[in-house]
Amino acid sequence: RTLTTRLREAGDLLGIRLLDHLILGDDRVYSFADQGWPL
Repeated sequence: RTLTTRLREAGDLLGIRLLDHLILGDDRVYSFADQGWPL
């Protein structure tokens, strides 16, 4: 959660909107947005 928050804050400083935070693994993808996390 801390990393996602920091990515969003960094994007805010640069005027870039965070749409999702993804974790990619062997044949799997975890989407924080799909899990209902507020971005």
